[in-house]
Amino acid sequence: MRPVEVNRVHEDSLVQELRPPVPEDQVDVSGLIRALWRRKWMIFASTLACALVFLLLTSSRTSLYTTNSTLMLDARQQQILTSREQVVSDLQLNNAILDSEVAVLRSGALLRRVVDQIGIDRFDGIDPALREPSMLAKLIWKVQSALSSPETTVSEEAPLVSPEQRRMNRIVAALRSGIYIGRQGDSYVMDVSVTTPDPELSALVANGIANTYIDMQVGERKRVAESATEWLTQQVQDRGKEVADAEAAVEQYKQEQLENVGASLEVIEQQLAELNQQLASTRSAKATEQARLQQLEAMVVSQGAMAAAETQSSEYLMSLRASRDDLLREDARLATTFGPSHPDRRKIASDLSGIDQSISREVENIAQGYRNGIEVLEGSEASLQQDVAELEQRLSGLAASSLQLRQLEREADAKRETYQELLARLGETRAQAEIQRAEAKLVNEALIPLGPSAPRPMLMTAFGATLGLTVSLIVALLLELVSAGFRSGAELARATNLPVLATLPRTKLRRPRNVLRLFEKDPHSQLAERVRQLRTLLRTGTPMDGEGRSLLLMSSVPNEGKTTCAIALADFYARSGVSTILLDLDTRRGLLSRELEVEGGELGEHLGGAKGLEEVIAKPDSLRFHVLGLGQRGDMWADSLSERQIAAIIQRLKQSYDMVIVDAPPVLAVSDGLSIAMVADDLLYLVRWKKTKRSAVTQGLATLKSLGIEPSGLVLSMADVDSIGESYAYK
Repeated sequence: MRPVEVNRVHEDSLVQELRPPVPEDQVDVSGLIRALWRRKWMIFASTLACALVFLLLTSSRTSLYTTNSTLMLDARQQQILTSREQVVSDLQLNNAILDSEVAVLRSGALLRRVVDQIGIDRFDGIDPALREPSMLAKLIWKVQSALSSPETTVSEEAPLVSPEQRRMNRIVAALRSGIYIGRQGDSYVMDVSVTTPDPELSALVANGIANTYIDMQVGERKRVAESATEWLTQQVQDRGKEVADAEAAVEQYKQEQLENVGASLEVIEQQLAELNQQLASTRSAKATEQARLQQLEAMVVSQGAMAAAETQSSEYLMSLRASRDDLLREDARLATTFGPSHPDRRKIASDLSGIDQSISREVENIAQGYRNGIEVLEGSEASLQQDVAELEQRLSGLAASSLQLRQLEREADAKRETYQELLARLGETRAQAEIQRAEAKLVNEALIPLGPSAPRPMLMTAFGATLGLTVSLIVALLLELVSAGFRSGAELARATNLPVLATLPRTKLRRPRNVLRLFEKDPHSQLAERVRQLRTLLRTGTPMDGEGRSLLLMSSVPNEGKTTCAIALADFYARSGVSTILLDLDTRRGLLSRELEVEGGELGEHLGGAKGLEEVIAKPDSLRFHVLGLGQRGDMWADSLSERQIAAIIQRLKQSYDMVIVDAPPVLAVSDGLSIAMVADDLLYLVRWKKTKRSAVTQGLATLKSLGIEPSGLVLSMADVDSIGESYAYK
């Protein structure tokens, strides 16, 4: 085949069709969008079906009502009493504690209290035993019954659980499934969400859970405090008795000790202390008297009695010294006048001698008084020493027996201290039992919901529509990706490395002949414009060297639109003033003459020698071109029709016509087309859009290439040009 010559006038406008515009490593987004648009009705139907299914499912479900109450756990401590620690300590809030409190709020014990407070009959609406099971539940139950043995179908706990308890268990389980407890972020605020078929019941349960939780907290704390009070009361009584017994033992031992010793240890120690004090005073007084005596005697010896008298404070001595002083003054006065022998002076001297003797005697008396006092003090000292010795002897005997007494006293003191601590703790515990508070408070009460929270038909319908749309889009894209055929001319060009001269749109034609009516009715339709474009690209309309040209239309498999394309090309060539003949060489079908409703000879008659070539050419007035059909029995000539005969026929037709368009059989279906391809001037290879398998196209082109034949170009037939973005015709 000779390569196709492209008209330069149209080269710039058609280069995007002849060459692939999108690299292989890039995604053709517009192509995907067009692919989705082609399947818009499937997508719409899937979306609508899913939306309707979800609408029906949600509409058939029982309406549920959700409401919320809000609790706040209070981490603040209230120090009302001055005790170092409380009987029930405050919660140290952390994540573990908060999770534990959530479990308490969902616990069966709490929910049973709520049910009892509200009344169990109020929960008949959520009791599974009172509701009609769904078809799915019945099916599951039947399967379980069929799989389980007769022994296992009987509940083992039936004899142990009463019907009332089983009813309570069912209601609690159903109620728990509709309860959600959650924290608000990292705060201490907890939301209690309750969902039931009854709006009023939802509010009652939500508030009941919160209030019961608070009451349980206070009750538990009071119970612990009261238990501690009872225990402390018993301990105080026991310890009080022990203290009394210990004190009685101390007193009894003291009494026995007093009877045995005669005095208590304290009395003896006190007496001993007093005697020691007296002994010390006596010894001190004795030492003082001895010092005075020694001083007096020493002065008498050294200075005389007169000098010693000067140191004494005795009144008698003082009067004697005063009288002596008076006599001395009188003698001194007389001495100025009289001599020593004067009677007055002798009398004064006699008086002075008497006074001196009296002073000496008085000094001696004072010394004797000191001696007497010392003797008395020595006697007292001896007596006191004897008493102290006796007391010390008694005290040493009493010390051994006092060890047991001190042990008893220590035991009594320890028991007394324990008793006092328990007594103080008892008072504090009694006070705490009266002032216990909950560590949570109800922040927001649950209100009766005004509308159902589920099911939400509009939301679920929208979700179903979204789901259906998503699934249908995915399916559409998968169908597009796994499609066996070619979806665009650019894709076909990339796969074959051959130019795609035209993409012929799909039209609703029952028969190939109807394409002529379409051109008459709408000469500017999409198909007409594309055929006109194809004719323009093929410079085969002007005779060269005095003869026409031949154009062969081939495909890999049947039903690729060859016949329709051949008729359309023949009509457009004829319209442009080019003498055209349409030659039918499809030896297996050979229905072109009947399809075009023309009467005349058949090529078989010429091949049999009955008629000449000009005689078998049909020249109907209803067509602008001539037709040479193979005839209804064309298959009988399939084996006898040689390449030389075909070449001769085409050559003779080229001498009479400017354009010879040949409709040949598919390459992969029969081998006759290969002989025709060897003698044709140009070859158009038709590929049906998204229908012809890639392997068929590749195999067909490979078969032609093995014979040294290369198509002048490819034509993508029966394409949805709107979906592949190649619709540029006038509407």
